[in-house]
Amino acid sequence: MLMKNILHYGSLIAVFGLCSCSTSQSTSRFPYSSVKEGLANIGSIAVLPFTDSPNAEGGFSGRVVAGAVVERIVNVERWKVIERDRILDVVKEMQLNALDFTDKQIASEVGRKVGADAVIVGAVSEYRTTDLPVFLGILSISFDEYKVGCNLRVVRVKDQTIVFAGSCRGRSRDSYEEACRDALKPLLDNLAMQVK
Repeated sequence: MLMKNILHYGSLIAVFGLCSCSTSQSTSRFPYSSVKEGLANIGSIAVLPFTDSPNAEGGFSGRVVAGAVVERIVNVERWKVIERDRILDVVKEMQLNALDFTDKQIASEVGRKVGADAVIVGAVSEYRTTDLPVFLGILSISFDEYKVGCNLRVVRVKDQTIVFAGSCRGRSRDSYEEACRDALKPLLDNLAMQVK
């Protein structure tokens, strides 16, 4: 009987461990009509480097999240997404870092130099791994759970107007990249709906 219970619980653990767990939350702060108006004449967009999370190791959380943003918005048919290398060349030339992009004037200037109608800027607010414990009778195991949170703004270059802003959080047991995708999907899907 004990062996049967161990096999049963072992099967549950295996299934639980193989399944991907993700939940996301997102908020945006503008009514649909004003967002549509603000996005109406945007044909090209640049995703600038995001500010790293203060608790992230290695200083790469901003790059991971910005990459996930590009991955989602490249499918918006009306937008031409500016190549990342071109953006990084201008950033290097201007001797800027991600913290400088909190100033919408600086962000707009980078956008103007790369030929973008708008820029997406943001900051990573959470980028960490936690243990997700699972208790099954006398057995206890834990899984890594990756958590990512960020906020972003779309700034129109010609007048430095913020036409969209939102924040999101996501989690995954697979990777930071999956947690990013989970977090950004509802927020960027909402943005993409405004462009159509």
